[in-house]
Amino acid sequence: MTIKKYDIEVDCRHCICSASDTNNSFEVTVPVCDVKTGNCKNAILFCAISSSQHKVEFKGWQDPADNSERLPEELNARLNNLLAFIEDHKTCGNENICPADVVQIVKRLSAH
Repeated sequence: MTIKKYDIEVDCRHCICSASDTNNSFEVTVPVCDVKTGNCKNAILFCAISSSQHKVEFKGWQDPADNSERLPEELNARLNNLLAFIEDHKTCGNENICPADVVQIVKRLSAH
């Protein structure tokens, strides 16, 4: 499923857990598209999950060459608004949206 808000699309069904640690956090790589420009890239998101919180932050683009450029302020604001929406609605780990491995990680971390 794709989450589309603020002219940003996050293709959650293609979300891949790229790193996990014991501090109730993990990283995912997920396709993100700017609807206004049609520009699509794989973003790395940092997710911190507990029974009381869902925190999702943009860490950078999967391609290191893309990380040398800063996000335009307007795109950065829209992306941050979308990630805040995901946090507020605890969308990260939703079994109707996310791949099974991400759902399992979020369930495990949410128990703490």
